[in-house]
Amino acid sequence: MIHLLFNKYIIFINLYIAYFIVCSINNKKTCEIREYSIKSNYSEFFHPFKSPKCKKTFSNNFLQFKKGILKYSKENFLKNCKYRCSTQVSDTKFQIDEWNDINNAKPKCDVFEVNCYDKNSKKIIFQDLLLQLKGKNSFKKEKATFIIDSYPLNELNNKYSVHIIVLDSISQYNIERGFVKTLNYLKKAYNAINFKYLNKVATNSQPNAHSFLMNRRVMPLINMVNGKVIPSDYEKIGKSYCNEYLDDEPYIVKYYRQLDYKILIGEDGEDSVFSWQKCKGFNTSYAHHTTRPYMYHLRSKRKNIYISNFHKKCFKLHIIHLNYLSTFLKTYKDSKTFSLTWLSSISHSQITGHYQYDKYFKKYFQKNKEYFDNSFLFIMADHGYKMGNYRFTDIGDYEDKNPFLIISIPADLRDQNNEIIENMKYNSDKHISHYDIYATLLDIATEGGRSNFKNLKQFDLNTIIKNDKIKGLSLLRKIEISRNCFEMEISGEHCLCREKFNIFNKTVLEKIYNINTTDAKKIYKILKSRIKINFVNSLNMMIFKGNLNNICVPFNIKEGGIFLIKYKILDNGKIFFWVRQEVLPKGVFETYFYDNGEIVTTHHLRIDPYKKYTQPCVGPGVYEKYCYCKSLVEKKNTIRYIN
Repeated sequence: MIHLLFNKYIIFINLYIAYFIVCSINNKKTCEIREYSIKSNYSEFFHPFKSPKCKKTFSNNFLQFKKGILKYSKENFLKNCKYRCSTQVSDTKFQIDEWNDINNAKPKCDVFEVNCYDKNSKKIIFQDLLLQLKGKNSFKKEKATFIIDSYPLNELNNKYSVHIIVLDSISQYNIERGFVKTLNYLKKAYNAINFKYLNKVATNSQPNAHSFLMNRRVMPLINMVNGKVIPSDYEKIGKSYCNEYLDDEPYIVKYYRQLDYKILIGEDGEDSVFSWQKCKGFNTSYAHHTTRPYMYHLRSKRKNIYISNFHKKCFKLHIIHLNYLSTFLKTYKDSKTFSLTWLSSISHSQITGHYQYDKYFKKYFQKNKEYFDNSFLFIMADHGYKMGNYRFTDIGDYEDKNPFLIISIPADLRDQNNEIIENMKYNSDKHISHYDIYATLLDIATEGGRSNFKNLKQFDLNTIIKNDKIKGLSLLRKIEISRNCFEMEISGEHCLCREKFNIFNKTVLEKIYNINTTDAKKIYKILKSRIKINFVNSLNMMIFKGNLNNICVPFNIKEGGIFLIKYKILDNGKIFFWVRQEVLPKGVFETYFYDNGEIVTTHHLRIDPYKKYTQPCVGPGVYEKYCYCKSLVEKKNTIRYIN
């Protein structure tokens, strides 16, 4: 019945659409990047998050590890200690060696476990997990397979290192609020450039990593001008970014390794960014040094003792990883190096989580300046803070889309009159994307280095790369063209340059279509009902698609809950809706609809925190955000399905 009524009135709406377009022409505006005040009355900014004080309670009377050597703490004939190494084979596989005696042992790996046994009972009486950076003397020579055969590799001048530090979930405004000392120091001592309008290209860390590390678009591309949707790069070729290995993809880390850079990858997440959500990631390890085995053991549910020890030592993940990076810089100070350090533990769960570490990061960059002075240094985020009450505000929505980016270049290129500095300053006020970061990394490895970073006119990197189309433009060269989000392959829902969406209600129908109140109410009621139902059904379809029916509660419309609907007119004259809807038992989602009430894409954005509702029954995964564990629902509750 709803469908029949809706179709009757949609015909009526279309009779007025021509009038609507004429009325809209005079008021038509292009998208705009809004400017906000950095000051906010959001309560957490006045009382920044601080980690609880920690008192060390860890005790180790069994062994010591100094200068790469394992020893017994003192002679004790009642104990026997062994160690074993762990190395990464792929994003999801690790090689774990046999146990060896620790006495004066020199582990030839970065990550190793230790066990101590009572000699009489043979029971384990001590366990621990250790991380070092064990320098290597020999590296396998590899062929550069990504570049055209005629390219003069012998002319490359790769004398500079490249380092990327990702601070997860921090926006441009929020790095300015929380890292005042660090930013000021980087600008003065490193002549660092802050790019104010970096635009994320996708919802969360994983698809954004695909963009700035692989030049790949994971999500569908919505054109906000005409409402058309272009499939993802992987869908176009019939591949999955998650269920297939990524080794054939244009991974920038792989390219640097082929150019004989020493590689470090340190990530403090439970999984690597590419194997997160139970994805396969890479079937090869491209890092010469990595913390992945350490994080694998630390998070292992079978070895709770390791995470317990970690807390007893008052360790912090970001300090562990940055110390690891420092040792890498020192160990290979005379070699060209590439590192990716991804820190998600600082601000992912608290919008002000990084504030307390401002002094620490300033000191870190002071301490390691001699190494970074010979490097291109990228300090950046994947996206802004994307959950909770702040995300519900206009500025919170904007900040989610606007991760920060700071780039420092090698010291001998920092002359104010140097072309590269001039170009970067020019680009610092440009609207850019993560694809531009990929292009910049590729430029440093190839043409930029080949010219010793001189004569930096725009260069088409596609002319030297095999089997790929570079989406972005190098930030080392002036970007003098104007690009919209669709041209930059940023889907409309993530675009900083936002199309004007207006509140849609029955009054809008009355005014625009010049219809009476009774008809306007009927049309609005039917459209609103259809969108609500289709929205909830699309969420439940994702539960079914993820095979979660047996463990997750189906969603239902929350009467009286959040329901916001806004509209714009497409070039073809049709209405395009943005909708934010709250559902039962828990969830606030956003997505887009066509004027017939049909959903545009099932890539919903969830903006409320949801981990505590999913973790009891579902681990990280593509469908995790659609779950509310049945175990959390009281038996007396009844849940009805939307038909």
